[in-house]
Amino acid sequence: MVNKSYDDVGEIPAIRPQSNNETMVTEAASVASSSSLSAVEIVAWEQQGVEERKESHLQNDSVNRLKPRQEKHRRRTVISCSLLGLLLVLIAAAVAVPLLMFHQDFSEAATSSDEFSNSSSSTSSPSTKNDDEEEDDIPIVIHDDEEDTDDVIKTPIPTPSPTTPAAPVYTNNITTFYVIGDVPYNSQQAIEIRQQMLDVPDDVEFVINVGDIRNAGRDLTCVQSDYTDAEALFNLSRAPVFMLLGDNDWNDCPNPDEGLTYWRNQFVGFENKYWSAPFTISRLENHPETFTFLWKNTLFVGLQLVGGDILDESEWNDRLASQANWTMDLITLYRSTLDSTGDTGRVVLFGHCNPNSKHKPYFEPLEDFIESELNNSLPMLYVNGDSHRWEYNTSFQDQPSFLRIMVTGGSSEPPLKIVIDGNGLSRDAVTAFAYDRQLDGWVYGNGTFPASNETSH
Repeated sequence: MVNKSYDDVGEIPAIRPQSNNETMVTEAASVASSSSLSAVEIVAWEQQGVEERKESHLQNDSVNRLKPRQEKHRRRTVISCSLLGLLLVLIAAAVAVPLLMFHQDFSEAATSSDEFSNSSSSTSSPSTKNDDEEEDDIPIVIHDDEEDTDDVIKTPIPTPSPTTPAAPVYTNNITTFYVIGDVPYNSQQAIEIRQQMLDVPDDVEFVINVGDIRNAGRDLTCVQSDYTDAEALFNLSRAPVFMLLGDNDWNDCPNPDEGLTYWRNQFVGFENKYWSAPFTISRLENHPETFTFLWKNTLFVGLQLVGGDILDESEWNDRLASQANWTMDLITLYRSTLDSTGDTGRVVLFGHCNPNSKHKPYFEPLEDFIESELNNSLPMLYVNGDSHRWEYNTSFQDQPSFLRIMVTGGSSEPPLKIVIDGNGLSRDAVTAFAYDRQLDGWVYGNGTFPASNETSH
């Protein structure tokens, strides 16, 4: 290498460029002069650095050559994913469109069904139980006869089958209803009556409970759960249930006012609480436990007639007398409509009590009315519970047109079935009211149910 000073400005001589090896040797000699390493060692060291740089350059060159291929692969991947996503969207659309069309058709059909149901209900359509009311298992808490009020039996209820009863089916002019009473008094009866409610035949139009939904006695306190548990049983019926007040539910309670409050809270208007009842119902003022409705040309009247103790004689007599007047007014109005149609008519009275001398304020005026005003021309039926035995009494209260049926009560028998032809011409009470006690064949007074009517059911 030429070592020359260029302090003086002038022409710069051409200098032959040195090769890499020459440069390395020169630099090595310079470094060797200032270090303890020999020139040969320094050259070897530099040569190693050159090789490392070459290898790094080759690696970088390889990476640079791979980048286009990687970019091409990435683009292919993006395109593939995009195509796959588009395909999935098309598949989802192909599935969703038919489902949306089916949903629209189903909604239109449901709307049409609702409109039909609403129009039918305006013309006395069949009553159905509300959908929001499910038949899940409900634990029943009932006081047994021999237990203290603080000891309660909780019995699990088996799952019913079927769990969704069919709606009642109505037949023109023929009324079919079922009667129960004096139940449940213990946990076993609760299980049995629950199943009976689920198994009421589909010809039912309504159910009458003639009272006493709990065991009673001065040693058994009336607690609210007695009433709520009973409500959970009777609301399982496929058709509206009309509840009557019994003495066990009210005046036989240690605290009668409390018992009456519990009963009213659960059962006044019970027939419309879980069902869409097609009946137009009225009640006697100041006595919400009563009810009346006209159905298929038959007048039905529910009364607050109980057994048990008289708590207040004045209140007792006034209550019965006011109900007697109310009943006679209803029958008089009903009879005026029959005069214009020429129909015979039928009247059904429901009460809890098995009548005795305590109930004269109601039954004595009614007897006189049947004899003197109606001339025993209007068939009438009184249905009650209370005494826990079956009775079928013709010429009840010495009136030929007055029939009485006392249901056995409890759960040992199926609900009593009663069938009435509202347009029947017979004025004989025995003929006017047919009943089926065991559901094993019609019973018609002392004979069999007439074939002409039997075929119409």
